[in-house]
Amino acid sequence: MSLLGASGFVLEPHVRRRAVETRIIGTVVRKVRGFVGRRRKEPISGLDIDPPAEVVHEVAFEEEDSPTDAELFFQQADELHDAQNYDELLATLQKAVGSDADGADLRWRLARVYCDLSDLTTTDTERKSCVEAGLAAAEEAVALAPDSGYTQKWYGIMLGLVGDYVSTKKKIGNSYKIKDALDVASDKLPGDATVKLALGQWSYKLSNLGYLERTIASAIFGTPPRSNFGDALHYAEQAYAIRPTDKAKKLIDDAKAKLRR
Repeated sequence: MSLLGASGFVLEPHVRRRAVETRIIGTVVRKVRGFVGRRRKEPISGLDIDPPAEVVHEVAFEEEDSPTDAELFFQQADELHDAQNYDELLATLQKAVGSDADGADLRWRLARVYCDLSDLTTTDTERKSCVEAGLAAAEEAVALAPDSGYTQKWYGIMLGLVGDYVSTKKKIGNSYKIKDALDVASDKLPGDATVKLALGQWSYKLSNLGYLERTIASAIFGTPPRSNFGDALHYAEQAYAIRPTDKAKKLIDDAKAKLRR
């Protein structure tokens, strides 16, 4: 059974137990530091004794790492994501909407899980619903924290996915926003394979535009965003080096095939 944290959102029992244990340990260690501090002021045989280094380190670690309820909640959410329990994760995040945990960190995680669920849907209607809900969450996240790499990452990704359901004009117009968002995310999260892959997919799709789409882009925007298959290959190889995945490998193969033509 889940428990309510002090801030009003749900914490699983094992997460709450870790929090209690951490706070008990922190209290005990602070008492140890107080004792050691008093001993420092009491010379022994004319010497001022320093506390053992490991005691000082332990005190600093316990005090700095005492997690808040929100941190524990997001730890629980990320564990569900790592375990690919997407339905449970979505329900957990939705319950926290309106609580003290609500904010940019909650909203980009909502966007992420909607993105994951969109890959698992069995109908196009279900996929569109997930993509649109994910974009809405990402827009809220980036409005709350525009300087966050994570909010910009999921805003750029969801904006790219929604391109399957909007007009050509809208899709090309969004391409500027996608690139800007992913560039910010890449600067903030240089080791993030998902961002590199998203940039590679953006470059590939843009380079693969048909004649009609290019004509519309030139007529409406004058100078549409530019890229090439070499850029797509570069980003895909970066993504694969960070985390080898089938998607990154496929993009590498597709970009190489285009470059051989």
